[in-house]
Amino acid sequence: MTESSNKPVSLFDRGHLRNDLRGKTVRGGALTAAAQIWRFVINTASTMILARLLVPEDFGVVALGVSLAGFAGVFQSFGLTSAVVQRESLTHESVSALFWINIGAVAATGGLLFLVAPPLANAFGNEELRTVIPMIAVSFFLTGCGLMHRALLQRNLRNRDLAMMQIVGSLAGATAGVLAAVLGAGYVSLLIGIIVGSAVPSLGCWIVSGWLPGRPHLDQSVKSMLGFGGAITGNSLLSYSVRNVDNLLIGGFSGDAALGIYSKAYGLLLLPLRQIQPPVSAVAVPALSSLQNDPEAYKKFYFRCIEGVLFLTMSIVAFSFAAADEIIRIVLGPGWGEAADIFRILCPAAAAGTTWIISSWAYTSLGHVKRALRVSVISTPILLVMFMLGIRWEAQGVAAALSIHSVLVAIPVIAICYKGTFLKMSDLAKAVWRPILGSVSAGLAAWSLPMLLAIQPSVIPLLIVRMVLFTVVWFGFWYALPSGRLHLRSIIDLRKHFKNPLGHKAGSSGTP
Repeated sequence: MTESSNKPVSLFDRGHLRNDLRGKTVRGGALTAAAQIWRFVINTASTMILARLLVPEDFGVVALGVSLAGFAGVFQSFGLTSAVVQRESLTHESVSALFWINIGAVAATGGLLFLVAPPLANAFGNEELRTVIPMIAVSFFLTGCGLMHRALLQRNLRNRDLAMMQIVGSLAGATAGVLAAVLGAGYVSLLIGIIVGSAVPSLGCWIVSGWLPGRPHLDQSVKSMLGFGGAITGNSLLSYSVRNVDNLLIGGFSGDAALGIYSKAYGLLLLPLRQIQPPVSAVAVPALSSLQNDPEAYKKFYFRCIEGVLFLTMSIVAFSFAAADEIIRIVLGPGWGEAADIFRILCPAAAAGTTWIISSWAYTSLGHVKRALRVSVISTPILLVMFMLGIRWEAQGVAAALSIHSVLVAIPVIAICYKGTFLKMSDLAKAVWRPILGSVSAGLAAWSLPMLLAIQPSVIPLLIVRMVLFTVVWFGFWYALPSGRLHLRSIIDLRKHFKNPLGHKAGSSGTP
């Protein structure tokens, strides 16, 4: 740390975190959970309103534009934010260098998007893309401007500040989008919401972090982090292809309306999962990175977190499968009936996709991102071929291709991730079998409910009855297991779930 630094050394040196890792992860987990509950409520409410003010074509053209322009989002961070979180120590100069490199990357890709918007609009025969793509480019740039500040806050487990930025950003974006839709802006209202939702959190992170970038200085540590970030960027580009080729195929072959239905079904299914996985990762990855040289502490913390995350995500996916028709009808309205079938077909992909957190935490915290890139290089072409085969059956065929691929590669990807490390598949199996089996059991019970009823209730009563049955079977499963109650209490109790990774007593000093 030099005199040119704008913040105390604690912003760059996280050695002080080890004195209270337990407390910070407990508080961070609680704050993150509270923030995501509010974000889920805000996003669900805005979706319900916008789905009734707009038409599927509006959502479809924006989804197509996001898919075409989405590669720029990969360069928002250039993988450098993960390097900042993972690196043991940093300096003001090195972070400044990463900031300006990041700004240059998002500015260059944003300018490219402005240039390619007219040709892409002509190629797809969709004039709205001339507006959609540049506006998305603006949102990417605004997000990129605050990513390094967000990474510094995440690195130091400043979860209260991050939670506030998330809530305020979601509320501002949702409010702006709904107001624009009420005023008749059509698909542009969705873009206005995206831009406002990008600008507000970035500005907030600048303010609360108090850090101002200085002159860049390229030293060996920066070059090392560029290599780390480059591997993550390569992996992100391949992941982007996986996440967006389906949209391009459906938009190109079936039109904006079909893409709008598919994208809303996909987004609605992932909405609760996105409120859980990324913010939990924001707490867990810095903690795991600080434990990378202590295998026993790392394993204990890692597998307990995995069990807790799957406890939530698998149950959400299982219930979504069982109540797909009611969820779509209530959230999107009667004009979106086709989305229910796609919603249910995508559930296996969402369930298998929840396992990405298992490998991504290990890859990032242990510094094995190049291995993750090699795995993506192999798996991505397979999925692209499956998408090309599935488009014959339009959106449902593409959804089925995604689910089949996700289920088939889930275990091999984790096995490759663990190879040569102190993490074992047998330990993982012990951590995940209860939430997986319990979710499947409760989901099947709730799904089969209408077959057992003599009278078909209306939408809301049926959803309530499914929810009650799911809950009874779900918790009954845990209580019926010999050690189920112990695991259940451990998961529900955040203080036990995020207990001191090294097993020290509360209040002890030194390393956790």
